[in-house]
Amino acid sequence: MFDLRTLFLNNMAVNLVLVLVMLYMSFTRKTYPGFGLWTLGMVCLMLGLLLIGLRHYLPGVITVILANGLIFANQLLIWIGLDRFLGIRSRIWPPLIGLVASFMLLTYFWLTSPYVFPRIIIVSFVVSAYSFRLFIAARKHLGKVVEGEEKLLMTGFLLIFIFSAMRLAPFLFGGTDQTDFMAYQNSQTLAVTATLLGVLTTVLGMLKVNQQRLEKELNQTKDELDTMRELLPMCSWCKRIRIDDDTWQSVEDFLGAQSQAQVSHSMCPDCLHKYFPEMADSVLRELEKEKK
Repeated sequence: MFDLRTLFLNNMAVNLVLVLVMLYMSFTRKTYPGFGLWTLGMVCLMLGLLLIGLRHYLPGVITVILANGLIFANQLLIWIGLDRFLGIRSRIWPPLIGLVASFMLLTYFWLTSPYVFPRIIIVSFVVSAYSFRLFIAARKHLGKVVEGEEKLLMTGFLLIFIFSAMRLAPFLFGGTDQTDFMAYQNSQTLAVTATLLGVLTTVLGMLKVNQQRLEKELNQTKDELDTMRELLPMCSWCKRIRIDDDTWQSVEDFLGAQSQAQVSHSMCPDCLHKYFPEMADSVLRELEKEKK
């Protein structure tokens, strides 16, 4: 089995590939609000894993404080990105305050305690809590923006929640006297490997829901065009249009519902001469002057 350093560097390489795929998607396909934040969050995770893998080769303030700060940033960006993708109006302050408080607590234990287990507990708790919230939000709102029920993204969030919580297991049965993070092998290696599976599933879910939302938008546009091509039953007197459920809509309401166009009212020259003959010529002259 790989040691932790090799495992973190391998995870970083996998995350680099995922970031490149997301960047390719951003430049070649239509993406929706939040996708850019997801991509930036994955960049933060990739850099955080790289710095953790370089522990003992770089100062601790970089490989511990900065590295875990980047992982916290990943959680915040994924949170905000999901809310924007789902159209949820949420305040940024609660998750931000939670991360800042966790980061300060992490820094305190790094400065005052030689043991690594308090830092592992803080990071694992943050990732688990935020992943669970992401799972709940996706389960509640995702069906409103994509076709059908999308389970891949929710599964990814749930796997990260479970596997991050697994990192706490060794400390329930002792193992709190380690001062070197890289000395942990079996339990932490298994948890980190499993978390990579959750990250991979999550990114694939992000790509899929973006594609599904695009397909939904295209299908809606196609339906609107098909509706506009049909013969429309219109009342000869009031000019309202009959729709499928045998109700009648005004032309303005029908166009707004079917094509998302907004109708503004004006008056053509013929009607202006017919109903306001005494002022028609002067009005038309003024309009011509405005155009020039």
